[in-house]
Amino acid sequence: MGNDGKPDYDLNRKKNCLTSNDWVITKDGERKYLQHLKAGEEVQEVKPDGTLGYTKVYSFSHKDPHQSSPNYLEIITGTRSITISKNHHLVFTDDDSNSSRTYKMAKEVKIGDHVVCHDGHHRNIEQITNIKEVEGKGAFAPITKSGELLVNGIQVSCYSSADPNLVHAALTLFRLAYDVTPTSMFDTLLWPNENGNPYIFGATVKLYNLLTSAE
Repeated sequence: MGNDGKPDYDLNRKKNCLTSNDWVITKDGERKYLQHLKAGEEVQEVKPDGTLGYTKVYSFSHKDPHQSSPNYLEIITGTRSITISKNHHLVFTDDDSNSSRTYKMAKEVKIGDHVVCHDGHHRNIEQITNIKEVEGKGAFAPITKSGELLVNGIQVSCYSSADPNLVHAALTLFRLAYDVTPTSMFDTLLWPNENGNPYIFGATVKLYNLLTSAE
C-alpha cells in the first residue's frame, strides 16, 4: 500500500506470482506447468456465465524459474490447492451464482471463504479449509485476454495488489495490439527488464499509480 492507503501496484516488485508447481490446462487438453507455458497458448478459465472456456495468454508480467521465496501461501480446499503470492488476487463467491464474484488478495483470504473452481466438467464452489505459509520456487504471472485463468482448477486473476478490474482496463490497448501487431514487433514492445517484466507494463502501471494518487 502507498502512504495514502491506496494500492501501490508495481509490476517490478517480486513475489506477486504463482509458482513452478502450479499448472493450467491448455486448449488441447494438456496439463502444463507454468514454467513451460508460452505466450500464444490458450488456457482454461471459468467464463462470466459460469461455463468452462479458454482464454489466450498474450504475455507474462513475471516469468522467473529461479526465484524462490518463503512467503508464498498455500490455499487448500477439500479437493485442490494453489501456491500463490500474498498480493495475488483469487476469485471468490458467496453463492452458486456467478453474479456475486469478487476478488481478494491471497493474504485477505480466510478459512471458510468460497473460491470459484472447475473440474473440467462442472463449475464448483469450494470452501477453503486450510491456509499455510510455504516456500515457493519460481515466479510466474501469465496475462490472459480475459484477465483471469484457472490454475490448479481454481479461478484466479492475472493481477496483483491493485483492483484487477482497473488494471485490466489499463491494459486494453495491449490486448488490442496483440491482435493486430506482428509477433516480432509485439515481442519487442514487451521486451523484459532485469526482473523479467515488460518495460512498457511498468510504464503503464507507473502512470496508473500517478493518476490514482491524484484522486
